[in-house]
Amino acid sequence: MNNRVKAEITNNMKANFAGEFYFEIEEPCPKCALHLDQHYDGIDCLCDGSPDTVYQRKIVVPWDTCKEIYKKMLNHFKENEK
Repeated sequence: MNNRVKAEITNNMKANFAGEFYFEIEEPCPKCALHLDQHYDGIDCLCDGSPDTVYQRKIVVPWDTCKEIYKKMLNHFKENEK
């Protein structure tokens, strides 16, 4: 990498990578975990009534967090090049 590289995020970078980074967490069924009545309209049952069932929820890393990571990595690289 040369010294001309800037810690700048372009629209093209955002278009290509927004939503690309995520992590998954295991969660119980929200309706069963809260012991809600089956007729509660606000939350759907994801497990058909089995309280031990867990599912994977995908959490997308916010774009602002991706930008901060990129900038810190680039700055770290530049400092170590000196």
